[in-house]
Amino acid sequence: QAADKLGSDEELTQLCREVGLTWRQRLLTPVVTLRLFFLQILHGNVAQSALPHLAGFSFTASAYCEARQRLPLKLLERLLACATQKAHQAKPLAQCDRWL
Repeated sequence: QAADKLGSDEELTQLCREVGLTWRQRLLTPVVTLRLFFLQILHGNVAQSALPHLAGFSFTASAYCEARQRLPLKLLERLLACATQKAHQAKPLAQCDRWL
């Protein structure tokens, strides 16, 4: 599944801790929220109300919105840096595949 390409739960949890994020154990943990956010983007920025159907479990759009707001920008920046690094390590990109 494409949402699993973000990294393992352990890697994402470690990344969350590295940026100083703390959380209570709940349904929409930072790792679950990151995976949902990625799923939302992969499906063309689908409406938040459609995410429970895509994810296969129940939650409200407002709960997801609040969970996303708890993700610090620093976490998303670090995730982007990690994903970029993994992409470069996988294989060299052809000129036509490069963005900026």
